[in-house]
Amino acid sequence: HGDEWRIFTANVNPHPNARVFFRLPEDVPQNARIEVLYENRTCTIKDGRITDDFAPFAVHIYRY
Repeated sequence: HGDEWRIFTANVNPHPNARVFFRLPEDVPQNARIEVLYENRTCTIKDGRITDDFAPFAVHIYRY
């Protein structure tokens, strides 16, 4: 959307998923901060990806 992008993600099973990886486009700079909408937190890009944890049935929306 314009100059920003969003990734919509969900854990669709009743078990937690720890250390989920999302590979990002190469033009996103390393160590950039990615906002996690509606959660008052951010993730940092490392090695071209976001790493995050998911509770059962959790939904995360990332914005850069």
